Amino acid sequence: MVQLAVFALVYAVTSAKQLPFPSLTGDSNHYRILAENLLQKKAFDTFPNMYSPESFRTPGYPAFLAVLHLFFRKWVIVALFQALLMTLVPVLSYILATRLFGSTVGLITGLLVAFDPIRLFYSTITLSDTFFSLLFIWSLLLLVPRGEASTLKRLGFAGVLLGIAILVRPIGQFLPIIFLSYLFLAKVSWHQFAKEAVVFLFGVLIIVTPWAMRNKVTFDSWQLSSVGSFNAAYFTMLYLKETTGANPDSLQHQIVQRVGSDDLGLLRSVAGGELSLAFARSVVVEHPLGYLWFHAVKTIPFFLSDGIRDSARLLGIYNPALPNFSGMLLHGQFKDFLSALWGDGVSLMMLLLGGGSMALAILLGIVGFVRGLLGKVTKMPTVFFTVLILYFAVLTGPVANARYRIPVMPLLAILAGVGAQVVWRGLKRRGLYP
Repeated sequence: MVQLAVFALVYAVTSAKQLPFPSLTGDSNHYRILAENLLQKKAFDTFPNMYSPESFRTPGYPAFLAVLHLFFRKWVIVALFQALLMTLVPVLSYILATRLFGSTVGLITGLLVAFDPIRLFYSTITLSDTFFSLLFIWSLLLLVPRGEASTLKRLGFAGVLLGIAILVRPIGQFLPIIFLSYLFLAKVSWHQFAKEAVVFLFGVLIIVTPWAMRNKVTFDSWQLSSVGSFNAAYFTMLYLKETTGANPDSLQHQIVQRVGSDDLGLLRSVAGGELSLAFARSVVVEHPLGYLWFHAVKTIPFFLSDGIRDSARLLGIYNPALPNFSGMLLHGQFKDFLSALWGDGVSLMMLLLGGGSMALAILLGIVGFVRGLLGKVTKMPTVFFTVLILYFAVLTGPVANARYRIPVMPLLAILAGVGAQVVWRGLKRRGLYP
């Protein structure tokens, strides 16, 4: 019901303001175009009227949209179906938390995920984050049962789901390594681990290998997507912008000109992946500590950004200032930081509501992490979930915002739920809570 109400609100506001619902951002519009090209051209092309094979995006989410549009015909109905489908995320989160930590933590987790305003909003528009989140949490649920040996059938399905998730958002392409590490550390015997690893990897590879082969034939590259290589270069460009004032657009022109080209699209293609990676390596090798500090500080918004201001801006109901708080921290501009923080009352309320809630959740999550480490059954899943949270935070890095933490919000909610239970029990023991 909550998701349906949010969908109705978003649709009503965007209709009143004549916004292009459900494609409210450049990324969401690109996904819609790719889906339409799949239906009309029967090809994964960037442009409708010319041969333009796409390798920046992976086909998982556009294919999902294309299938829905084939059935429902209207993008509004596609968005509604997607929003309703995403109500499974809090349900799966509840089941996972309950299996590991009991029904109280499960209930807290389910409620936190169900009422997460960022997930609710982005479930209504054509962006891949929430669909990826559904596949990701489902694969975790199959991988991390409580007190029972993992069946091969379940692990094979977990691999298939993770493979689909990788083709929805290529940020997941290294997740099989982390999943296999968990299986290894939780193994009963080497023989069991070998069987589980083979079945799980088979599930992943049967999904992603055809796409890798397509890119090899089309672009002579086994990369699934150019997103990773482009982001590596772009992150280092942002570092140079912060430290030297360099313009990222100018830097991109310089990179492609090294190979006699003026086409910036080369960097967004797997064909130009090595160019991007070479540039990123050169910057990191020259400034290892400086870049490491930059990357760490720029990751803070992954955990603390509110996301509410972005939602208000996309809906056209309020256009708040979005100061570069992490940049101010990098340069030690604390007075400017405080001035920007208090400068706009409405924006401040949004920031405190969203960011303050996240800060509380993270503090409880730290308590939950410590408590999880003390349990024989919960120790391994607690470490596993924490590694996954850090994985997404680090790979998102300098472009981090609330939207990109959607996949790990269930994991943050689980740890926060454990922490809340610990605090509540502590208060009861001290007679501070009835």
